[in-house]
Amino acid sequence: MEKDFAMPRLTSRVFTDLAIWMAAFGIAIGLVFPPFMTVLGLPAEAVFTPLFYTASILAGMFAAVANYLLARTVLRPRLKMLAERMGTVEGALKKSVYENHFSAREHNKCFIEVDSEDELGEAASAFNGLVTTLKRSREVEHAAQAFAQALSSDLDLESLGERALALVRRYAGMQAGAIYVEQEGRLALLANQAIANGESLAQSNFLRETMRTDREATIHLPLDVEVDALLTRFRPQEIMIVPLDYNKQPLGVLLLASAEPFSEDSRRLIELFRQGLSLAVNNAVIHSQIQKIALLDPLTGAYNRRFGMKRLKEEFNRAQRDRAPLGVVMFDIDHFKSVNDTYGHMVGDRVLVEIHRRAEEVLREGDVLVRYGGEEFMLLLPGASRNDSSHIADRLLRAVREARFEDDDQLIRVTVSAGVCAYPEFPAESAEVLLNRADEALYKAKRGGRDRLATLDSTESEHERQARLEDADAGG
Repeated sequence: MEKDFAMPRLTSRVFTDLAIWMAAFGIAIGLVFPPFMTVLGLPAEAVFTPLFYTASILAGMFAAVANYLLARTVLRPRLKMLAERMGTVEGALKKSVYENHFSAREHNKCFIEVDSEDELGEAASAFNGLVTTLKRSREVEHAAQAFAQALSSDLDLESLGERALALVRRYAGMQAGAIYVEQEGRLALLANQAIANGESLAQSNFLRETMRTDREATIHLPLDVEVDALLTRFRPQEIMIVPLDYNKQPLGVLLLASAEPFSEDSRRLIELFRQGLSLAVNNAVIHSQIQKIALLDPLTGAYNRRFGMKRLKEEFNRAQRDRAPLGVVMFDIDHFKSVNDTYGHMVGDRVLVEIHRRAEEVLREGDVLVRYGGEEFMLLLPGASRNDSSHIADRLLRAVREARFEDDDQLIRVTVSAGVCAYPEFPAESAEVLLNRADEALYKAKRGGRDRLATLDSTESEHERQARLEDADAGG
């Protein structure tokens, strides 16, 4: 690359160098001027005199001083302003290191007015660009830190999705967005902000293909295209679909919509967020799986007793607060001990698993199935009255009665007995009392011949409790 010519440096100060070079130039002009006058026709005896040389040199020096002062007047204020703005930038950067913020006010104070089209104007423009880039770099750093901090402190998948989507929209300038995660082989909507039909979009082949190929996709929408079925409150010009993956394992997709075309800065920021979001989603999914495993019975997949008791108290408190019904059904397998003794525990385990499957088939959405212990199960039925709970329990009994279990050439048939109690028809003062009431009804069903359900009213409590205690040693 060709280098521009630069005068040799004489001192450590530019304007001192300028004064020296100007003085030398003035002397040179004074020495050259007399011979030049002879060329123009002046007589040599009038030109080559000490007086004329002195006058020429003084005139050259005067011109040099004038030029120096003019250059100093024109250049020095602008260079001084540039130095002051650099000092302002330095102070703002130092402040932002501790406050993690480069304010718009400080940003505007650093700007230099571009009032020329020469090198000084170029220097001012370059300086302003540098200031803007520094400010943006601090904003991106702050955004990345805020994003990472928000995601690292949240392992709940749903709240993580909402917080992450809000941060992406805020920092990348998106008007709408949604996050989808892969669950059991399909995409499920995790978070949605301003997308009208987010649930139905989860079935989109385009989203699944983007996740499968791990390739970002951008859809450009001309202004004359109607997209009211997709988004609300604004007409997007671009839609971006960003795959989420961790260690090359697909996790889901991030869908973003913008009323303006995506800028290069927004794309880079989204890519930065994508990496952090993928890691956070992966951690949250693993945490959710671990939590779920901790709540489940390892054999049947039903919720375990610890979780069941916690959920029972929560549902009972909600029923009391909202004055809503809550049904509890206790059921266990009739003569299960004889099944284990006759066919072995492996067959008994298969029976338990099938009973769990049959029970889940008769439950409503929101009902909870708990393996209470051994061959005993509990159903929590929010919103179910005693009649509703009895109907569900009766369907369960019929489903088990119709089930067939085979061991080699032998056909095994089992039945279950169930006890039903519901709040507020039974005015229990606590969740434990409601559960005990359902348990008493279960023993009533067993004494009544098994393969049936039973309920208790308030006058039967003491009698049934005493009978249960007397029959406790008789077994299932």
